[in-house]
Formats: sequence, structure tokens, C-alpha cells
Amino acid sequence: MLAYAGTGKSYLASKYENVIDLDSGDFKWLGKRKDIPYYERPQNPEFPQNYLSAVFNLLETTDKIILVSSHRQDIMEAISVLSPLFVYPQRDLLDEYVERWQKRGNSKEFIQARIAEFYTILDRAEIFTNVEKIYLTSGEYLEDVLIRKGWI
Repeated sequence: MLAYAGTGKSYLASKYENVIDLDSGDFKWLGKRKDIPYYERPQNPEFPQNYLSAVFNLLETTDKIILVSSHRQDIMEAISVLSPLFVYPQRDLLDEYVERWQKRGNSKEFIQARIAEFYTILDRAEIFTNVEKIYLTSGEYLEDVLIRKGWI
């Protein structure tokens, strides 16, 4: 399942044992120091292949729900062959998502990057016709989707 920032991926992974939040940032940036923001760290030259390898390896070795967080075109294309579920906010919810990112303590740089990409990412998701797409309504989170589907 590919889900956008602020939809509740980390929350789900912390609450449910059958959910894995595979954060692309752990693969994209070198180093794990919390005192250095990710955008100031060097990029991993093995990204995105290292991330895709981790996704596909997990799919082969676990039956858990895997939450993917990267919305790069190449990653979306590679994952789309699996006919996954794509989960995004509705187009009119940018302000709500900015508030979510602020409440969870994301940096100004993170929030500005998400604002800049918001509509582009939603447009990018539309080109994939072989995936199920769910657009979250105001106040809705991934947990609501997974409960409705009977997955948790």
C-alpha cells in the first residue's frame, strides 16, 4: 500500500503488529543522526533501488501490510505492477494536511516540500489505472480505510 505523508502510516505501524511502515527516508538519506535534518544529509546513491529491493524482499517474506511512503514516479511505477492500494488525501485538504504535519512536529522544510508537491503527487497518482485508489476525506486516516477493508 502506498500512502501519502500525514495519513497515519507510522501510527498504524506502532499500533498494529501486522503493519510495517517502510519509510523511504531511511533509504534515501545517508546517516541516521537526529541532530542533522535529513535534507542536510547526503543522498544515498543506491536510492531508489535499495528501497524497492526492501519492499519486494518484504513482500516475499511476510504477510504483513507494508506501507510505502515514496511518491517518486519510478517507485510508483515499480510498485504499481503489484496492483497495490494507493491512499491519498482529497485535493481540497491541503490545509488540513499542513495542520497534521505541524501537529506532529515536522520541520518547516518538510512542510514546504509537501506543500510544493501536493497537487503534483495527486496528479501523478491518477495516471495509474491498475491500482485501487482511495482518497481520504476530512478527518479520515489510513486506519479507517484498513478497518473498512477488514484488514485490521
